[in-house]
Amino acid sequence: MRTDTMLEQEIKQALHSRADSLELSAAAEELMWDEITKIQSDAVLNSKLQKENWKMKKFSMKLVTTICTVFCLSCVTALAATGIINGWVGHNIVGSETANFTEVSEELVPELEFEPKLVEEFSNGFTFEKASLSSFTALDENNERFGKDYTELYVDYVNAVTGETVVLTYNNAPEVPAEPLPGEPQPVTRAVDDVVLSYTEMPYKFVPPNYEMTEEEQAAVDSGAMYMSYGSDEVKETVCCGVTWTADGVKQYMFGWDLTLGAESMLDMAEELLAAE
Repeated sequence: MRTDTMLEQEIKQALHSRADSLELSAAAEELMWDEITKIQSDAVLNSKLQKENWKMKKFSMKLVTTICTVFCLSCVTALAATGIINGWVGHNIVGSETANFTEVSEELVPELEFEPKLVEEFSNGFTFEKASLSSFTALDENNERFGKDYTELYVDYVNAVTGETVVLTYNNAPEVPAEPLPGEPQPVTRAVDDVVLSYTEMPYKFVPPNYEMTEEEQAAVDSGAMYMSYGSDEVKETVCCGVTWTADGVKQYMFGWDLTLGAESMLDMAEELLAAE
């Protein structure tokens, strides 16, 4: 079954890939924080039932995620051993990017708390392009950082024939599963020994900061059928295609935008990575 942990990961990685080239003006930053304050106030006022309030808070934090794209913030509300995790905030680690595959093992992997499985090239032609590290921390119910910092590895692969890019990420942050929303796309799954690979295609709509959702869009976002991401210069609709799995305590997510690969090909890539030495 697909969990909010998978959705949270998809949001974070998707926004991370869009945030690298984003520059935020002073005016845009002021607008962003004004909107965050309004969203959080609305969430407090709309607390009819505990379950409904939980969903409202979750949705509100999802909007905070999209507004705060430059900070790569993604959120769920769930209980963890250290308290209530209300979201995650992170940033790229400056100077960590490399286009040399050997340097990934020699320089980036030692910064991690786990040993990732790596391949330089997949059998379908996707070849290593670059890798980098990012750091992220949990947020509490007051959006204050708490707990430890986690380091995440990003590895990009490019297909020279199709020009498509696939991003592979690894992290060992704690699992925070929760009930899936009713409109979320159903995953295509494959079991490989004791690991379950889960493929999904999630529609995204990137919009300017002052964009106003229609009732239909609001309903789609509320149900989990679509994500709305604020901060782009123009309206753009796209689909995030990805495979999520956890092996040896390490969460891995392989994704790309508007890919032609399809479920079986991406699941094959994930299985190929699982078999790597």
